[in-house]
Amino acid sequence: MSNGITLITALILAVVCGCQEHDATTPDAAMRANEPGDAAPAADDAALATGIGYMLVTADWSERGGVPGTRFCRAEDPSSCVVTDDDGRAVFFGLPELSRVLLRVTSDGYVDMLKHFVMPRADVVTQRDPFNPMIPEALWNRWVMQAGVTLEPDKGHVLFFVLRGAGGSVDLTPSAGTRVYAASMQDFDPALEHPGSTGYGVFFNVTPGEYDTVFSHPTLRCAFGMETGWEGKSSDSSAVVVKPGLLSFPAFGSCLPP
Repeated sequence: MSNGITLITALILAVVCGCQEHDATTPDAAMRANEPGDAAPAADDAALATGIGYMLVTADWSERGGVPGTRFCRAEDPSSCVVTDDDGRAVFFGLPELSRVLLRVTSDGYVDMLKHFVMPRADVVTQRDPFNPMIPEALWNRWVMQAGVTLEPDKGHVLFFVLRGAGGSVDLTPSAGTRVYAASMQDFDPALEHPGSTGYGVFFNVTPGEYDTVFSHPTLRCAFGMETGWEGKSSDSSAVVVKPGLLSFPAFGSCLPP
């Protein structure tokens, strides 16, 4: 699609700021937005007192806007969920500041994903995260076919992105899975040896565990690139957890002149 890069990349480049929100999104409202029977996130008294929130903004990869009804559930507590509203947004409240959070993301017709983020500082009311791409199952199946891989049910996968990474490399540490770079927003090409202009790719069939996604370039300096996701063990890496059958994200990097 001609505008594919525009929507998703614009979301990536949007400022993920610690900006104070003044809409009707409050801890009580977010908890009321849960579907019947859902438990609100386990509340930390200090976090609730300061109103720390993290707004997750979904976007259909194929440009159909936000995805209502998407469930974000804490990986360690599947009963602790929030569900996106009609605009495809949901907010987590009640988690300690600067804590690393792992969410399972599910929605009918989309690939099940594993979202990584860090709660904002206590002096931030609500931090927006505009990069929560929802990948339609039909598109995912197309990528798998183009990549020439057979998905293994006991393995997981990692979606990565590197800004200005053309000509560089993206690797998992420890080494695992099959890396395939994207030729465009809609197509993958196993013949590519370096990130393409979109900067995207996937590690398919990764053994469950914890990894660093390492970004490198022969002439540029690469680093963990966004205020979303988890920073890795080194400044040039993004940490990810891999679980069976899930697509882990985001693994972000950015390369700049030294």
